[in-house]
Amino acid sequence: LPRRCIAQALAVRPHDGTVLFEAARQAELDGDEARANELRRECFALSAEHRDLILNLLRTKISADEAVALLDPDLAGLRAIDAAWSRQSSPDVMRPVRERRLAAVLAAAEDAASPTQSAHRCSLLCEAASLYRTLGKNEQAAATLSAALTANPSHYAARMARVDLALALDDPDTAKQHLDWLLLRRPDAK
Repeated sequence: LPRRCIAQALAVRPHDGTVLFEAARQAELDGDEARANELRRECFALSAEHRDLILNLLRTKISADEAVALLDPDLAGLRAIDAAWSRQSSPDVMRPVRERRLAAVLAAAEDAASPTQSAHRCSLLCEAASLYRTLGKNEQAAATLSAALTANPSHYAARMARVDLALALDDPDTAKQHLDWLLLRRPDAK
């Protein structure tokens, strides 16, 4: 009966997250791991509300890199996987996931190159700079933040991050340039 109900639910609502999640669970109970993984992948792609449930199930069984290979996530999925596994995994283990996330963020920033999307592009480039910094690539992070500021010159947090990076790279002239800009906008800032 449960298999027939799942089959009917899949026929009626093939793209519903709850149906896909329950179908994956039933496939796993039936011992069909390939079908369960296929349904989880589809549910993960379609249902943001079920992503955390899927990640909680997988987090105890597989590594973050294996989760990426299994789920083939988009940028939002990569962010969710990074957040879920970073609590329990070392930076070295997370490196391949973060590199893939970085590539996805840079691709999204490239797609947001039109002037009407400059604020979105700036946010994506700030995320990319943060990932570069996490990966230990401070020069690329600085260049990416400069590109973010080109897209949106009035982004206060990007300028703060650029000051921090300039100091880390021992570039006091760049740090001073951005600090001067920041102090002009908020003279009472600490």
